[in-house]
Amino acid sequence: MRSLAIVLAAALALGGCRSVPETTNVATAAAFDPAEAAYIKKPGTGSIHGHAFWRDDKGGTINAAGEIIRLVPATKYARERFAVLYKGGRSLPADQIPRVDVDPQYADYTRTTRAESTGRFEFDNVAPGVYFVTAQVHYRDKDSYVQINAGSFRSRLRTGNDGGAMFETVTVSGKEEKPVKLVLTNDR
Repeated sequence: MRSLAIVLAAALALGGCRSVPETTNVATAAAFDPAEAAYIKKPGTGSIHGHAFWRDDKGGTINAAGEIIRLVPATKYARERFAVLYKGGRSLPADQIPRVDVDPQYADYTRTTRAESTGRFEFDNVAPGVYFVTAQVHYRDKDSYVQINAGSFRSRLRTGNDGGAMFETVTVSGKEEKPVKLVLTNDR
């Protein structure tokens, strides 16, 4: 009975865990320059309408329902930062997303919105410029579990979160007659 308790305790301790990376600084050659990002605070007539979702490894679609969508000016600092964070790609699985310290001044030069239940989102009154649109999708795969067998005891324990982070680049010219359409996904 004691060995069963030890096995269960270990399984519970490990079953729902994924390693959480240490908070790190993102090393960039460029310093954040508020003047370069200032266009995000200017009034504009552009709109970005999009759909954010994560394609799981079974081909299913998980909408970014209720998730924060961020609009970031594609400054030199942001381009370097995204290249480091996303390792040269456009998306990362949840277990590879680094925890990073964010410069409060950099964060002040972004806009956010929340995706609807369908994963749809909108940014209106966007000034002309080049932007990154980012999102994270978090979900728990109902089929992700650890099977525990100890003597006659059998149990399934769910494991950690699935999903990930992704971004796309979008250009708003200010001359658009319709919203810029964007699909934000890891499925490329």
